[in-house]
Amino acid sequence: MATGTLNGSDLVLKISKNPLGYRDVAYATSFTLDIETDAVDRTHKDSGGWKEIFLGVKSWSITCDALYQNEANPLFNYYIDAFASVDNRIKVQCEFSVNNAQAGDDNVRYRGSAFVVSLNLKGETETGAEFQIFLAGDRYLNQID
Repeated sequence: MATGTLNGSDLVLKISKNPLGYRDVAYATSFTLDIETDAVDRTHKDSGGWKEIFLGVKSWSITCDALYQNEANPLFNYYIDAFASVDNRIKVQCEFSVNNAQAGDDNVRYRGSAFVVSLNLKGETETGAEFQIFLAGDRYLNQID
């Protein structure tokens, strides 16, 4: 059973590339999984001056930064695939997980479908080109043990 903290390098974003299954986003340098719930105000005259809330709509999103590479290899053409997803309004299947997790570890995976809602490509003189992708979750995010 794994104990202790994880290195950020161990967290990976995977996107389904049928029929190959879930593949790591090649050369990802960072990413964030955000899970939120709206706090709906239900304050009333008997609240004694204190705000009361209940939890409303849940949502999730992923932001990923990755190095852009020559995408002639179809296994690693994530920018081209992401552009096609935006252009054609196609959902992608994604997974947030721990890289090289062993059986028996307490690490879980999160899977869901999402839309690519933002895609940025940038390159500066004498540095590696990078792209950023923002995925907005569609419906629910599944936790897989």
